[in-house]
Amino acid sequence: MKNKDDRFFNYFNWILKSSENYPKEYNPSLFLTNRWLSMIDKNFCKIVNLTTNKWLFKHFDFDFSKFYRFVLPKHTKRIHYIKKKKQEIDKQEEENVNIASLIECSSREVEFFKKTLEEINKTNN
Repeated sequence: MKNKDDRFFNYFNWILKSSENYPKEYNPSLFLTNRWLSMIDKNFCKIVNLTTNKWLFKHFDFDFSKFYRFVLPKHTKRIHYIKKKKQEIDKQEEENVNIASLIECSSREVEFFKKTLEEINKTNN
């Protein structure tokens, strides 16, 4: 049996017209297909958002893979997976998160509480 990743990318290559073999025994998640299509190019992302994401809940029996193959242009370049960049958290934010978890509120509320206390202390002096 083929690896699941191989089956998806064979299916995906068929949609992008870099392969002629239609994967008959494979029916991937539409979410996964839309996600990878939206990472190719901004224009692909617009097509997915304007068509499939609006039609998804209205047409359950529609074959989106054939639609994509017909509408999308041929694409043979490598697709780079987009990863979210890690954000550096400074010590103040880390302290706010720790306090927020202790009193069960958001870190934004903790920041608001701190600013309110500073204002109260200023008016008392």
